[in-house]
Parts: sequence; C-alpha cells; structure tokens
Amino acid sequence: MNYPFEIKEDVALEGFAKKPVLMKGMTLEKMCYVKVKGIDIAYANFGRNEGKTDGNTVKDLRTEVRENRYEGQYHEPPVITPEGKLVAGKHRFKAFIAENEEYIWAAIVKFPNTKVLRQYAIRENLTRNPKNVADISDVVSNVISAIAAGDCNKNKTAIHAYLKEIGWKEQIAKTVDTICSAVIEDYKQTDNVTRDELLRAVDDEYGIDVNAATQWVVATLRGGGSVESTDRYSRLWKNVYPLLVSGLDVNIAVGLTNTLAKDISEVRKDINNTFLSNHVQMCHDVANADNEGKLGKINWLFKTQVEGEIGNFIDEIGE
Repeated sequence: MNYPFEIKEDVALEGFAKKPVLMKGMTLEKMCYVKVKGIDIAYANFGRNEGKTDGNTVKDLRTEVRENRYEGQYHEPPVITPEGKLVAGKHRFKAFIAENEEYIWAAIVKFPNTKVLRQYAIRENLTRNPKNVADISDVVSNVISAIAAGDCNKNKTAIHAYLKEIGWKEQIAKTVDTICSAVIEDYKQTDNVTRDELLRAVDDEYGIDVNAATQWVVATLRGGGSVESTDRYSRLWKNVYPLLVSGLDVNIAVGLTNTLAKDISEVRKDINNTFLSNHVQMCHDVANADNEGKLGKINWLFKTQVEGEIGNFIDEIGE
C-alpha cells in the first residue's frame, strides 16, 4: 500500500512489537518505521487540552533517544492515519524531531469515523509509559470537541456514556458538570454541597471540628439575587460579626448551591471581594444615621394568624 510519507518495513520487528489496543472499527494496517518529517503533527491532538505538550516529558524522551535507550517496539506505538495525520504520540514525535532522528517506529491505523479517532486519542493518553497521563482538562476538552463535531449529544446521559467508553473513572460528577457548564448555557451544578459535607471536608483537610472551633464557620450560599440568597448571607453575617468585633479572624468554609456552573467562579470572587466590605458599610450607614438623629423607624405589621384575630393584621402587640 502506498502512503503519502516514506516508510521502512521490518517484518521481523513488526511480528513481535507491541501493538496498539484497538477500539471497535479500527484497523491496524501496518507497523513500521515512518519518516518523521512526513507526518503532520500539527493535526488536532484530541488527547490533550488544546493540543498542550508537556515539556518535561519531551525532555525525558529526548534523553532516551539520544542515549539509544528508546525502544519503541516495547511500548504501545504512536499512531498515525494512512493520510499521515498524527493521532497519538505527539510527545515522542517532538522528541525525535528535536533529536534530528529520521525515522520513528509507529502504527498506521485506519479509523471508521472521527468519534472513534477522538476517543482513541484520549484513551491512549490515559495510560502510562512512556507518555504522561491525561488529566481532567484533557478529558473535558476531548468531550467538548466531540459534542461540537456531533459525535456526542449535549446531555448528561450521553456524556456519561462517552466517559465510560473512553475509560475515564475519576471525578465523574465534576467532569460532567464542567462539560455541561461549557456547552449548556443555563446548566446548573448538580453537586450541591451540604453543611455536613463541609464539616467533614474541614475536618479531613485541617483536622478542625467546626462545632468546637471558635473561629470557624461553614455556610451554604446561593449565587444570584433571590430572597433565599439574601437570607443565607444575612444568617452568615449574624454568625460572623460577633467574632469580628472581638478582634478574631474567621475562617468560612463555603459551598455553593443552585448556581449555574458557568457562574461559580464569578460568585466565589464576588463573595471573597465584597461580603465583609458590604456589611461593614451597612453597619456604618446605620450607626451614622442613628448618631445624627436621622435613622428611621420600623413599623411592624404582623399578619393575623391566631384564632380570634380579626382583619389582615393585628391592631397592637400584647405585653
């Protein structure tokens, strides 16, 4: 078979060399030496977030190549398409290019469609030796590209299925949330942190029992301007201000609930930057108005609720 790049065959080596682990629909056409400069390594690397390359991995591989210690036949090989597009093995190709090596041992594989190609790229990067392992950002980038290409539907069920197909088992809920937040405009986080979870997290991370620690508080806050959000912020302030006026610094462990995943970063930033200053300003405004005799009065209107009460609101408050 003719390819748009030069190859050097080694039948004996091909016979025992480690082969790529194929997914359904993939066809291994040939394992051989391919001319490095004939391969398009600029092809979208679906196994890495925005095609990122780890410099330390390339550096280590360059040392192996330079010292003649790299034996590609014992590793799962870099994979290229019959058209000369690199699918997996970018770090190794970069190392060979940097060391001015002319040929590299690789596998030429035919893919049935872009979905299988994309999934193989990330699956291959989830294994070790001689490459570094893909992380959650790589997986998220891979799935988002699959959704954009129409190879994965834009819903949680389809995303869960896709993650299972590529063998991703870490931080599933966080991965799904991150992907959905990027592709679904009004997506809300599913991981609503509870007070008990916050208590356990503080204990696990810092060895602190919040219920027995004076300067520790936990709070579940809701982003946005709803009444519930205002109420939660007010309750938090009620717990915090007595400590602050006593000269104590306060550690507040916060979990966000019912907040759009895409808004979480901004909500965190806003809480960090404005919570204390806003409440301090309110306290100053009330105190200044009171000192100047300008503080208004509150007229309480209590709704009738008890048998025998007449009208919408009670006339007077009993002693």
